[in-house]
Amino acid sequence: MKKVEQDQIRVNNYLLDVLATPGGIHIQRNKMIIGEEVSKLYIIQGFPNECFTGWLSDISNIPGIQVKVNVLPIYSSVFMEAVSKRMNIDIGIRDTSKSFIERNRANQRIKDAETTIKNVDEKNEKFCFVSVYIKVSAKDDEKLNQKCSELESKISALSFRVRSLANLTLQGFKSIAPFYAPDLLMEKIAKRNMPMSTVAGGFIQARSGYNPGKRICSWER
Repeated sequence: MKKVEQDQIRVNNYLLDVLATPGGIHIQRNKMIIGEEVSKLYIIQGFPNECFTGWLSDISNIPGIQVKVNVLPIYSSVFMEAVSKRMNIDIGIRDTSKSFIERNRANQRIKDAETTIKNVDEKNEKFCFVSVYIKVSAKDDEKLNQKCSELESKISALSFRVRSLANLTLQGFKSIAPFYAPDLLMEKIAKRNMPMSTVAGGFIQARSGYNPGKRICSWER
């Protein structure tokens, strides 16, 4: 009788750790204990005007870091109307404010809005809402603090602005866990608009093949 050779299936331990139900969850201020691990949660709240391709891999490749990206498409007409309303408000601030700093910031936002409307109207650029959640995990508090310092240093070098979810740890965990639906409050806090091309250019595979090292499409805030 002929024997049939069977290929051995390798166990994906990382996937099992993500999907397995944790032994217990204990919520504390600024951190949480999941099973035998201590974790801290972040969201990215601010982005630079432009960045290099593969920007997301610089964060997700750090050991002990879990990153989740939620992408929500936007209708171009609705998006342009919202940008136009915001631009009108900034024009009023620029023309009436007595503070030079406020006028300068408003003027920069007006320029960004004009560029955005031009890209959507003339170049048919597609925009979306993006939320980036980050979970740092370690076996104890000392290693957790080391990993958090490494993450914050990397994000600072990329000119991003990161926020620790000190009082929203449970909501942040629901947003990043694969067995929960995204928390609506967290989505409202974390989502930022940006071009679809920038989102695609941020993933790890964007660095494969020919890469001239130039910056990709501007972020729009």
